[in-house]
Amino acid sequence: MTATLERLDNGLAVVVRPMRLAPVVALQVWVDAGAADDPPAFPGMAHLFEHLLFKGNPSRRFRDLVATVEAVGGSFEAWTSHDHTVYEVLVPSRHARLGLDVLADALGPLSVEPDVLRRESGIITQEERQRADEPWTDVADMLVALAFEGHGYGRSVTGDPRKLRRATARDVAAFHERYYRGERMTLVAVGDVDPVALRADAAATLGALPGGGERPAREPQPFPAQSRVRTAVEFRSNGLAYLGLGFRIPGARDPAVAPLALLDTVLGDGPSSLLQAEVVRARELAVHVEVTQYPERDASVLGVIASTPPERWEAALAAILDTLARLRRAPLPSADLERAKRLIAAEALYGSEAVEDVAERIGFDVLATGDPDFENRFQALVAAASAEEVQAAARAYLRPALLGVVAVLPADDDQDDDADLERARERIRQAVRERLGDDADAPPSREPLDTTLPCGARLVVRPEPGAPLVAVDAFFPGGQLLESERTAGLQALLARLLLRGAGASSPEEIDRAIDEMAATVQPYAGADTLGISATFPAADALRGLALVTDALRDPSFPEEEFERERRRLLADLQAAASDPFTVAANELYPRLLAGHPYRLDPRGTPDGLARLTRRAVVRAWTDGYPLDRLVVVVSGDIDPAAVERTLAARLPERPGRRSSPLRAPDPVTDPIPESRRQVVVHGDFAQAYVLLGFRSPGGESDDRHAVSILVEALAGDTGLLMEEIREDRGLAYDVGAEARLPVGQGVLLVHAACDERNVEAVLAALDEMLDGLADQGLPADRLAHARELLIGSYALDLQRVADRNRLAARGLYVHGRLPTFADYEEAIRAVTPERLRAVAAEVLDPERSVAVIVLPGTGGE
Repeated sequence: MTATLERLDNGLAVVVRPMRLAPVVALQVWVDAGAADDPPAFPGMAHLFEHLLFKGNPSRRFRDLVATVEAVGGSFEAWTSHDHTVYEVLVPSRHARLGLDVLADALGPLSVEPDVLRRESGIITQEERQRADEPWTDVADMLVALAFEGHGYGRSVTGDPRKLRRATARDVAAFHERYYRGERMTLVAVGDVDPVALRADAAATLGALPGGGERPAREPQPFPAQSRVRTAVEFRSNGLAYLGLGFRIPGARDPAVAPLALLDTVLGDGPSSLLQAEVVRARELAVHVEVTQYPERDASVLGVIASTPPERWEAALAAILDTLARLRRAPLPSADLERAKRLIAAEALYGSEAVEDVAERIGFDVLATGDPDFENRFQALVAAASAEEVQAAARAYLRPALLGVVAVLPADDDQDDDADLERARERIRQAVRERLGDDADAPPSREPLDTTLPCGARLVVRPEPGAPLVAVDAFFPGGQLLESERTAGLQALLARLLLRGAGASSPEEIDRAIDEMAATVQPYAGADTLGISATFPAADALRGLALVTDALRDPSFPEEEFERERRRLLADLQAAASDPFTVAANELYPRLLAGHPYRLDPRGTPDGLARLTRRAVVRAWTDGYPLDRLVVVVSGDIDPAAVERTLAARLPERPGRRSSPLRAPDPVTDPIPESRRQVVVHGDFAQAYVLLGFRSPGGESDDRHAVSILVEALAGDTGLLMEEIREDRGLAYDVGAEARLPVGQGVLLVHAACDERNVEAVLAALDEMLDGLADQGLPADRLAHARELLIGSYALDLQRVADRNRLAARGLYVHGRLPTFADYEEAIRAVTPERLRAVAAEVLDPERSVAVIVLPGTGGE
């Protein structure tokens, strides 16, 4: 179904795309103002509005606006690019008018108090610091800045908080009056709505905003001339080196958009892509490589980012450049081109399930190309593109004069920063010069199937006629449940090896098959299960199911793959040392869950991984994962009888006694010694991090819903943590809560990221809040709000077939039956205030909790 575009009297564009898959609607208002429009004196002004807009409304406060949305099970989001600022409300479709009311209130007259402006400027400072603590994000930001150096697109979206703090309420109001007008706004509505009624509601709400003039023309700003590669090098205390290569390429309106999309897909999409196959797997020069585009209206950046062992960053850079040079020299082989086309087409299928994803694509396309259905034209261009056109795009745009290279390298104590920085830059320039210088008789059944296969495995098939994708979750009880101090990390390593050879198929053949199907196939080792989750286009579902089944029936665990994956897991451990919450979790779990397998880091330890052998992996697989414990859940447009035949043929009956069920260890009940309830550690981070952990019932418990309600009441933009810790007291930028509820033993976590000077105040505020919940429970309005939010979120999780299948598989494993939305809603509403208070008192017991504080620095002062 195509989208329609009309304009209201105030100039606001309304784009509507009906989608009837789920009773939800995404409402996005795209404001034609982004970081490239920031006033020179106040860089970051456009992004500041992402923080301010819901807080500067004279008729409703921020928490009232958000509470209105969350009360009906909805959510809101906002984001800023260089060209746009976007405000999104996601609600059940019967509440579309309410969502439009909220957006109109938020986008309307602005009244910002100086203290709000000051606090939000401080929060942006903390946001910027947190981005700096995330190497991949930081490298991506640096790549964009290099590619657009001297151009508005080169500005940081978050801006310069020091300059932004000088902005007055009058400066903010002037920006709002200039840009937040109807002619500069586009409403994109995607979901289960009637277009005529939606447009009428938009006219009655957003149509009342100021505006009415012609939409201002935006002339592209020329890019400053660049004659050679640009470089940026930094030394930091990271466990790995990070490389980024970014080429400035044209925007969406350029004819090269399709060949360039094929180019980045060939380079980095899927395990058999050029960089994954060569740089990561064959030569092990990088731990991970990602290729993506960072699009703006008038230009984009084609980026390659890689994490590498520190001693191999130069070799990795050379290998990446060699791959790029090959694409310039010769046309793509037809197999690679067709694989890339299938992947791009499949990506469009995956992106067509959730209303918010479709709305975001349409919004960008409308503002970048003027065509809300540009995706159809783009797919046609991709399908028609030739290998010669892709080569021409590579020759035109993979050039040093359009390239920026970022290197973030581990720091050494004896470095001469200036000299070492220049040497690293010169090595980059030299590498660039050297390499880039110029059965079908009977109709298929649509009845669900729940059966036991000859091998003893349980098969459940949920037909969904018309669904374009088929999801598979095939799993065993196990995972971390089977780990001990001696074997920690073995399950994660085992899972990584499931697709690295099975039966007669080599790793390369498995990778090629996955790419040919444009599938997503992910082996995993969870807390209480181990298996494979996969999604396939419906036409390839049986082939994909056979691949998954073969991997679980007869994994070969090749010695060379065992060694390679062990090295990758060790590199992951090394990289985790740069994540503050991982550092905190590694201190928290052994204290909170002493003696329980869930206390262990699922990745293991360097010493433990070094002791593991291939023989130990094979023995763990043979002993822990007999086929009669396997459960396979399939959802989508597929014939259950065909699924049963496929699996029965590949999973033959094996003689012998059936395995006994796997039993989870008893939950941990012992009090925690007072000396182990709080720990302080230090790390090379820009701010402090607090992590509180509490024991909770496991996922099989009837009280799991009460725990979920507690978490929802704490978390989110209108949750207690955000309201009291961040908004009212301004103590922390990032606050939140989550529950992890595997079988047998759950955990409730509360976290905060804050200035080091605020740690004691944050801890005191958290203690006061959590003690209050344990003593008094939740007020009636908070309880009702959390219920509606959980129920609405569950409904939103039913959009994608992979998510529906995951929920079905989890319910089948934990409770022995398939879950339904009605059952979930009934269970959530059945949690009484009294039961909630009792669960809160049990869970939020300070004698059974642990607090970890991660402070910046070495702790030597």
